[in-house]
Amino acid sequence: MQNKNTRFYWAIVLFSVLLMAGCMEVYGSLRPNPDVERIFYDKKQLPDFNYYYNGRSNLPYAVIGIHKDYNFNDRVWTRIEDNSDIYDKIGHILYSPKSGYNKIASDILDSSGNKIGVWFSYFRRTVVKIYPDMRIDVFSPYIPSGRR
Repeated sequence: MQNKNTRFYWAIVLFSVLLMAGCMEVYGSLRPNPDVERIFYDKKQLPDFNYYYNGRSNLPYAVIGIHKDYNFNDRVWTRIEDNSDIYDKIGHILYSPKSGYNKIASDILDSSGNKIGVWFSYFRRTVVKIYPDMRIDVFSPYIPSGRR
């Protein structure tokens, strides 16, 4: 009888580990990159990226490009359909007196350091979640309380 209970216990443990592994998300990061800034200022476009902004259309908090290989969750982002609007949105990102920061350009990296997107904002941080099925979430950098 004890052997049967032991197998049942290990089956539950294995099932739990597999369930947790399937639900786990991995976090990415931002890494400042002056080359990204040059790409935007030279009005070059990375062809394998879809672009989005967060915030008001005339005063966005951030503009991002996400590699087309990823299924991007854009629930708090608005897709930029017209390529010329990418540079217009970036031009409307203003200096933030609260944060004391100017605009910065960064690579969006996965947990292994691979580039999966580009970031342009006066906010220096956000949360980037990457799921095993190539889904990606990038959180809004804006926090209403002003803490960043």
